[in-house]
Amino acid sequence: MDAATISRLVQGMGLTYEELVAQGESIERPTGKLYDEFEWLTVFVKPGLVLDFCEDSLVLEKVIIDVLPLEEGRRFYTGELPAPFSRTMTRAEIRALLGTPLQSEERRPSADGQRMLNAWESYRLPTSLHPKARVGFSYSADMRIKNLTFTLLEPIRD
Repeated sequence: MDAATISRLVQGMGLTYEELVAQGESIERPTGKLYDEFEWLTVFVKPGLVLDFCEDSLVLEKVIIDVLPLEEGRRFYTGELPAPFSRTMTRAEIRALLGTPLQSEERRPSADGQRMLNAWESYRLPTSLHPKARVGFSYSADMRIKNLTFTLLEPIRD
């Protein structure tokens, strides 16, 4: 998977699975949920690269990329990211690029105190990448990107 393909998938959020395939995307048909309580059908494209489709309409709503392992031993995406993002970016570089986040949470202990939760932020995605989407980042302890999640601002539901 290359950066251009990921960029097309991000731009394709809001389209149905059938529309994406008609445009030439080669992805598996979404059939299963990651967790029963989720509203999405999940497609694992590559290690660390996941697509979430609305269960009812099969509209692509999320593109999730893990660039560092979120848990010990977990596989992650090793390819390039779509411009203007890179795998080695820090929170300071993201803020310099995208400005003030829509939402932000600092690193903190979990409710049970057993582990630390990652810092995260979300930003409106530049309209050149998608006119109606945002991108969220979770950060490692040293404030490097661990995960990017592209999502529609307002999911399309039937």
